[in-house]
Amino acid sequence: MPRPIHDEYLLDYAAGSAPEAVSVLVASHLELCPAARATLARLEAVGGALLEQLPPAGLSPSTIEAVFAKLDSTPQDIRAALPQTHDASGLPKALAPYIPEGGIEKLQWRKASRGFEEAMLTRQGPHAMSLLRSTNGGRVPTHSHTGTELLLVLDGSFHDERAVYARGDVSIGDGDVMHSPTVDRGQNCLCLAVDDGAARLPGVTGRLLNPFLRWYAKAR
Repeated sequence: MPRPIHDEYLLDYAAGSAPEAVSVLVASHLELCPAARATLARLEAVGGALLEQLPPAGLSPSTIEAVFAKLDSTPQDIRAALPQTHDASGLPKALAPYIPEGGIEKLQWRKASRGFEEAMLTRQGPHAMSLLRSTNGGRVPTHSHTGTELLLVLDGSFHDERAVYARGDVSIGDGDVMHSPTVDRGQNCLCLAVDDGAARLPGVTGRLLNPFLRWYAKAR
């Protein structure tokens, strides 16, 4: 059963108001998930119908100039869809600008948790975008989040206390979600992660390590 992203993220993406990292994740998700593409088409159709019902309004010359200036610019989500000069190893097109020549193996990978490695792609303000991979199983300790974490499965699968997530699915975690993403031993998984906070561990361990995790999230 597909697990598409929530409609609110699709609306922000369609309106151009999503942060860059979130926009890249949504664009990648749309490429992999037919259900999300169908939902976005419905949302855009409803938005178009509502616009048609609005009374016409005159535009000042300055407004017209601003519109043309906006059209002449090239926003990030459009640049991400343009043909690339290198092979992004089968990843969604929106990720290609963030992957070096030679593919993801050329990224700087570091251990993130038991069985997981992380490679940072970009950070803008509080939003960090990275790749997470496990090549022979792996488990992230049970945790919640100080912000919101989006995980898009690019290859393989993982599961937590809520569901199983396969290629194209999105897992959303926040302060109300306590979970432990796990990849079965012998299995591989590659995810695109976007978060604007830090992991938060429960109990005594959390009281000791959470200050470090908050520092680490800002220092990445």
